Amino acid sequence: MKRSFLVLISIIFILILYSCGTAGGKIEPIKIEEVDFDINIATQMVKKGEKIIADIATKDNDVLIGEL
Repeated sequence: MKRSFLVLISIIFILILYSCGTAGGKIEPIKIEEVDFDINIATQMVKKGEKIIADIATKDNDVLIGEL
């Protein structure tokens, strides 16, 4: 029983590996999107994110100082 189970699992494993190897071909995307990158807009987005993080950090710092 154990031996036949191991043989069956081995055959299935070999078949899976073989099918993965013979699939071949290069995977190509269905659709390609091109986005215009504007460094100024990206810089503004980063600055807004930094400001939000700084505001949260100062609020947390004020709460911690108030607890002392």
